[in-house]
Amino acid sequence: MINQILSKLGYSCDTSMQEHMQVWQSWYEGYVETFHKYKVYNGKAFITRVRDSLRMPKRVCEDWADMLLNEKVVINVGDDTINKRIKQVLTANDFYVQGNQLIEKAFALGTAALVEYADANGNPVIDYITGDMIYPISWSGTRITECAFASEKTVNGVEAYYINIHTKNNLGNYVIQNRLFKKTDGTALDMSGVVEGIIDTGSPNKRFQIITPNIANNIEKQTPMGISVFANAVAEMKGIDLVYDSYINEFRLGKKRILIPVTALQTMKEEDGVSTPVFDYNDTEFYALPGMPDGEQFIKEMNMELRSNEHKEALEVQLNMFSDACGMGEDQYQFQSSGGVKTAREVISENSKLFRTLKKHEIVLKSALISLITALLEIMNIKNELDTVIEFDDSIIEDTDTEFNRRLQMVSVQAMKPWELRAWQLNETEEEAKKALEGAESDDIFEE
Repeated sequence: MINQILSKLGYSCDTSMQEHMQVWQSWYEGYVETFHKYKVYNGKAFITRVRDSLRMPKRVCEDWADMLLNEKVVINVGDDTINKRIKQVLTANDFYVQGNQLIEKAFALGTAALVEYADANGNPVIDYITGDMIYPISWSGTRITECAFASEKTVNGVEAYYINIHTKNNLGNYVIQNRLFKKTDGTALDMSGVVEGIIDTGSPNKRFQIITPNIANNIEKQTPMGISVFANAVAEMKGIDLVYDSYINEFRLGKKRILIPVTALQTMKEEDGVSTPVFDYNDTEFYALPGMPDGEQFIKEMNMELRSNEHKEALEVQLNMFSDACGMGEDQYQFQSSGGVKTAREVISENSKLFRTLKKHEIVLKSALISLITALLEIMNIKNELDTVIEFDDSIIEDTDTEFNRRLQMVSVQAMKPWELRAWQLNETEEEAKKALEGAESDDIFEE
């Protein structure tokens, strides 16, 4: 419906990834009907079964989001007053929570977007748009220059699509259209009282940022949209859930059974006249066998041998293959006997695949965050001539204490200036660190 509405407005949008995103969404949710729902022939009939899932696609997206955008990521525009304003805006928009979740969804569906605008009071607002609601209009390579974003709203009791269209005018400045359409039939609705219809930003800077995993799209080569981080790990995802389902089924089928004659389920009268069964009907450990031959009217215990170690080893292999296919390298995940998966290590080395891939993804996110800050400053009518600096969390990559001690030794032999160490440790600018150290002794350079 949304693509039809945009087509009537005269926009030809790329929708080549929509079907792929539907499949990735199913894997992200942990249930793909064509795979997790299957039938087994038991000798008499086909029985429908549903495979248990370890839900690793969601887990890997969560882990990438946690490494890329967390509370330790520092955004610094070089001015204390402006930094405070930016921090207030990000906090008001729940950025570190919703932004983290948006990156998780971007890695699941391949694409997501941040969109900025001013509310009725002039306050900056950030919208978090998932890939299925992004409709590229113009692009160069993988860089989207004009785009439409859709979301669902209820206005005066009417379910509607809110469509936000960002295009360039003849001067190269962005013009934003806000349109509202009835969800049932696509008819246009009145925008008055909702948001301003057309906004000329007067700026060539975008008020949207596209976030994707830094992976080449090998599925649809002509689209600017990204691909899921697990798009090329379908075989590995199937392998994990096949083994995991077998692992769970092993315990289900291997449950201890006690074979008893059917006569043991007959009731016996007690002295008070009350009839009670020899065995409780609700005890599922017991299985009554009718028509046992004479001489075999006794209780037998049946213990199935569980192949838990074999399943655990097979799961480890599948997890290693999946982790590697998603850019994390092998040995990132370990399967626990309790049935869960844990991260194998907390600190990674700089020569690992995980480190190199993380730095690749940071390139895309860094560009998006700088563009986000630029848009927010424009909306707040704040001019800032200083560069925006993004510092990502490196605590997973290196032992911070070890790195601090190494730099401290460099200061002691005058291979590094004290202000450089302070700036690194406290995430300060060069000017802030130098000012704080004016007249300070070497043993108190880290005191606030």
